[in-house]
Amino acid sequence: MKKFKVLFLIAVLFCLSTLIVNAAPDSYAKRKAVQTASEVAQFNSAIGRGKEYGYSSEGLAKYFALGMTDTITSGSVLKTKYYGDWTFTGDGSCSQIGKCFIAITLKNGEKFTIPLIKDSEGYIVVK
Repeated sequence: MKKFKVLFLIAVLFCLSTLIVNAAPDSYAKRKAVQTASEVAQFNSAIGRGKEYGYSSEGLAKYFALGMTDTITSGSVLKTKYYGDWTFTGDGSCSQIGKCFIAITLKNGEKFTIPLIKDSEGYIVVK
């Protein structure tokens, strides 16, 4: 009976470690996607580029594609190599929270959004 308890404990620990290992990359990918969006927005603002694309869905996709490598842009969708598909929604002004955002679908199917807003100088900021 004691041998069964030890084997059962080992099996439970193995299952838990597998779940943790499999969940970690997804959390990491989500954090990295948010970090990447924020860094691209800050970089574009710092060097004064991207405002010319406007605040439509396609304009926002172009704005973010400027600062990213290994991406393919098709309309308002930016396909990234590591962080899944980014679908941009822009209302044309991005002056209110909730009107402009990135809907991200990670490679594992997890979905989340990143809100965007225009700052006083007309550059996009991740909120």
